[in-house]
Amino acid sequence: MQANILEALDELESCHQELKKEYLQWAKGKLPNDGIGAEHNPETLEVLEKCNAIEEINKKVDIIKNLIKNKDYQERHEIFREIYVIHPSFHELWFFNGHFDHFYYAGKIITGRVGLNSYLTSSKRGTLEKRIKGISTFVLKRTILLENLFSGVLDCSLFDFDPLDDEQIEVKITDLNRLSNPSPQDIKLKMPDLFEITRTLLEKTEYDALKMDKLLESDKWLYYAPCNINEGPIFKKKSDKSRIDILKEINSINQNEIRRKLREYFEITPILRD
Repeated sequence: MQANILEALDELESCHQELKKEYLQWAKGKLPNDGIGAEHNPETLEVLEKCNAIEEINKKVDIIKNLIKNKDYQERHEIFREIYVIHPSFHELWFFNGHFDHFYYAGKIITGRVGLNSYLTSSKRGTLEKRIKGISTFVLKRTILLENLFSGVLDCSLFDFDPLDDEQIEVKITDLNRLSNPSPQDIKLKMPDLFEITRTLLEKTEYDALKMDKLLESDKWLYYAPCNINEGPIFKKKSDKSRIDILKEINSINQNEIRRKLREYFEITPILRD
């Protein structure tokens, strides 16, 4: 990854940590437990737009958009992964035990309003053409989140796979739907199938979700998962490595081991204790 892009990402990370500090300063004494905890997500979202750090964050995002506008789709995917490490994947890794399941729990890749089940339903109803771009964007974002969480225990990535045909993608989605209360190991084993499905959705939409910078819109990124703001942690990368290269070294799905590895590469100040 180019040095100027890594520098811009580091600056974005720094601004994002200032946003957390600004929220916590505002919440102290105003909210129960000084505003710490996901139960304060609605208040967090209300406060964010008033924070001074938002303007700087938006400037940094605009710089990154300009730097990546001529990149190919695979490079864009890698840079989006970096941005989603800053928010919210670092938080998800830190609290891995409660955030690893994007199939059914927080991310709802399968059961969300425009999740994978929606692909099957829309295909049967003949409305897929109208909905597929929304499904592709929704699924790509959550695939990025899962790849960030599991990349250290995987030997593959999204662009390692070829698109499926119409029958194959429906079979793969139906198979994922059979998962029930998946464990981290279950999700790890299903990641290649998810990569194939997501790559197919991108191909069917001419890579719309990567082409249009949809993943960097505030409601898709900054205002998504406000628990990252009110639960933390606050962190600063102290390595020249990219974030996704660091994540590739976390060859564990044990929360304590994940935290130990993160501490090697980041200065970390916990907010929510567990």
